[in-house]
Amino acid sequence: MLSNDEGVLIDKPEVKSNPSSPYSVIEGDTATLMCTIIDANPNTNITWRWSKTDSPNNALYNGPNYTIPNIEREKSGSYSCTASTTVGTSEPATINVDVQYKPSMKDYSVMVVNKSERVVLTREISSNPLPNVSWYNGPHFLKSEIRVNITSFIIEKVNCTDTTNFTLIASNALQWNVTSRIELIVNCSVLMLS
Repeated sequence: MLSNDEGVLIDKPEVKSNPSSPYSVIEGDTATLMCTIIDANPNTNITWRWSKTDSPNNALYNGPNYTIPNIEREKSGSYSCTASTTVGTSEPATINVDVQYKPSMKDYSVMVVNKSERVVLTREISSNPLPNVSWYNGPHFLKSEIRVNITSFIIEKVNCTDTTNFTLIASNALQWNVTSRIELIVNCSVLMLS
């Protein structure tokens, strides 16, 4: 803090960000990040600057409110705002933006294996928040897992009767019952009698 020739205290600005961090927003919605002056003297001729924390030298926007329309998952991360006056620049105020989206995964695949092999059925799931998943063999429940981005179902030694369709169902707070199907085909050897 400094004083000018008239004895008036002058100081660089202090800022705060809004909404509170972390700020959760659904993919496709509009995110609005706000920055306000808590204290500045002088409080005129203020220059605002928004940047993503991982690339602070790249100014995204100059103004107190930064709007991101139709936000995409790649926009998740930390955003900082600063305010500058003739006296100096504020410390950055940061908002962590958490873009949430429904589960997505490969719809369908076929896996061909030989009888007696060990089989690992696997799916990667892109989702925020992480989904809960359940595996089914037809209508028969096999197993479930909570908050995963990769899941597997293992058959230690397949039989000819394991030729079937397995279904994986993933759900999070944004979307329930996203399904993926894996068709398992077991090659069975046929003995030829002479």
